Amino acid sequence: MGIVLLQKLRDAVANLREEFEDRLVRTNERLDQTLASLGRIESDLNELKKFTRQIALHQAKQELTYSSEHVERLENEILDLQQRLQRYERGAGH
Repeated sequence: MGIVLLQKLRDAVANLREEFEDRLVRTNERLDQTLASLGRIESDLNELKKFTRQIALHQAKQELTYSSEHVERLENEILDLQQRLQRYERGAGH
């Protein structure tokens, strides 16, 4: 009777070992899938970062161009007003 009990115990431990090995294999497979997914996410985030940087640079360039054009227009208007004022002062002084 003791031998039968030992055999059952040995079989139970062997089954438990197989179950643990199967779980370990499945866990390793899931970890591999997770690592692959994280790698893709990291790559996508790097691409998004590059794209966002390009948009920001483009926007800054556009704003600078607009600002430069606006300043130039204001400078021209100020110059025109100065010339008008000079003509007015000359005309009023006569």
